[in-house]
Amino acid sequence: MNPRTILPVALAAALVACTPTPPPTGPAGTPAAPPAADSVFPSATDASAPSTSSPLFDTDATTSRPRDPLHFPSVIQAGAAGTPAVVGGTAAPAVVDVAVPAAPGAPCAGILQREGRRLVLDGRPVTLFGVNATMLMDPEVKEDQVEPIVATLAAREVNTVRTWYFHDEDPERFERLLDMGARHGVRFVVTLVDNVFKGRNWFGGDEDEERYRPHLAETVARFKDRPEVLMWELINEPNCADNHTDECLDTIKGWLRARAAEVKAIDACHLVSTGMIGAGNYDNELTTYRRVHREPVIDVVSAHRRSTDDSDKERATADEIDKPLLYGEIYDAAYTDGCDPQSDDALPRRAERITDDLRDAIGDGVAGYLLWDYAPGMLRRTGGKTKDYCNKFGFQAEDPLWARLVADPALPPAVPWRVTSAP
Repeated sequence: MNPRTILPVALAAALVACTPTPPPTGPAGTPAAPPAADSVFPSATDASAPSTSSPLFDTDATTSRPRDPLHFPSVIQAGAAGTPAVVGGTAAPAVVDVAVPAAPGAPCAGILQREGRRLVLDGRPVTLFGVNATMLMDPEVKEDQVEPIVATLAAREVNTVRTWYFHDEDPERFERLLDMGARHGVRFVVTLVDNVFKGRNWFGGDEDEERYRPHLAETVARFKDRPEVLMWELINEPNCADNHTDECLDTIKGWLRARAAEVKAIDACHLVSTGMIGAGNYDNELTTYRRVHREPVIDVVSAHRRSTDDSDKERATADEIDKPLLYGEIYDAAYTDGCDPQSDDALPRRAERITDDLRDAIGDGVAGYLLWDYAPGMLRRTGGKTKDYCNKFGFQAEDPLWARLVADPALPPAVPWRVTSAP
């Protein structure tokens, strides 16, 4: 095929090929058609469903009726050297009812998959435990400090790090970060852009179209064979700010589906997460949250929460659509804004709360639990500057939580890629 041929066939196949069959119907990694509609998820024709009037993206939910085409402002093509490029707008074909089974051991061997509500690696169940460390790819942070951070976390029972890798950051440095993870038994949830403080107008805007989308395509194409990438997270906390209108929520839903489909057209193996905060406080937010995560191109239900909060709606969503639930951010303040402990016992009390919450989450079948966030302390930056990486939610290297986890053989559960590291 001409290398500049548009990829609609790959997209259509990927939409169904990357939805693994739940356990009694097939082995790990066996693709399946998307789940059938049920009463929890209203069809696009229901009067109670959010408006589908977004001018940028088609937002029709998967239902039993024939699915309309996914409309993209532009689509992905393979460049002359095999590098994805963004080109003029067209429509991707409708999803076809075709499964593309993968033979055991290929092509997704060694790459994290899902089976119903579980994460699995080559058929073995996996529970992710770790921490956010958004500074690892920051070009202002001197790179020679990054591997000691990864090694420190590995010695503290961390098997997963959620990190940010944005369009203006170095792909060579990202490759070296993945190599470090391979050496220390740490893998990564990779967040590709941050939407906090940007809101609705970012979606479909200049940064999205001109910088984010090429970054998404090039990153996924280059690193699609790396098992150290656990999942591609499209965005951190897509949000409407205070504008909780159906139009905004529909736009975010359509954007997430469109970008996830672009990932699947390039990388048929890696999981895709939305990076959403949660089910929200309003009925239309909950409906959008459920519909987004029900999309066959979305693999993981995302939630960010305080350690003492319940997540009933998020857990119910994961149960109803039979997909893994990832707590991508667990936050619990123990420091003042000046980075001093709030009290003499603030840190051990927080360690106890987190340990109890982690144990409860595992008992509830949560597939991943990632703390917000790692606080490495003073780091050297470019230009001879330094910065103290601390905040009221931070977990420092000597936090009493780590000792509690190291002493508890059941927390966190072992993962297949974990290596033994000495503290």
